[in-house]
Amino acid sequence: MELKLLCIGDVVGSPGRRVLQEGLPVLVERYGVESVIVNAENAAAGSGLTQDLYQKIVRCGVHLITMGDHIYRRKEIIPTLETADNIVRPANLPAAAPGREAAVYQTASGQSVAVVSVLGRMFMKTPVNCPMAAVDRVLASLLISVGWVSRRWAVRGENRRESVPPRRAGVPRFTTSLFELTGGIPVT
Repeated sequence: MELKLLCIGDVVGSPGRRVLQEGLPVLVERYGVESVIVNAENAAAGSGLTQDLYQKIVRCGVHLITMGDHIYRRKEIIPTLETADNIVRPANLPAAAPGREAAVYQTASGQSVAVVSVLGRMFMKTPVNCPMAAVDRVLASLLISVGWVSRRWAVRGENRRESVPPRRAGVPRFTTSLFELTGGIPVT
């Protein structure tokens, strides 16, 4: 069954939010998009996210939101990170960091989409654990709780080498930061 996803990179400040508000409905209708995933770590004047802006982004039609290294620049977002089920923090932050590591959205057609965010470690100011170990841990958790694994992953890194996943079984290597598994991994 085909699933049309729209993944939008950094929404930066008011210009990015304006483009999202005006352009997203057009794209969703024109292409029959079933799930919209947005990185919103820079939505508040170019750094961080506020509760008010989170709500505006969701009202635009965004289903899942990822955050990156600017996640805690605006402390008022912490209660949202702790309660909302559609926004994720980088999974390789320390375990005690506020927020969830994965979020799942069920489309109108009944298909589910999961999103996970991780940070690279080179040239980043935020100390984080190994991104691939975090992905393995979260994938295992999704397999147990949901019974499947999302097919698309993006790795956020300051260094291009770190944004390319290592060679591993079932994961082809590409030269960009977006890579795709060959298919979902069913629970057996």
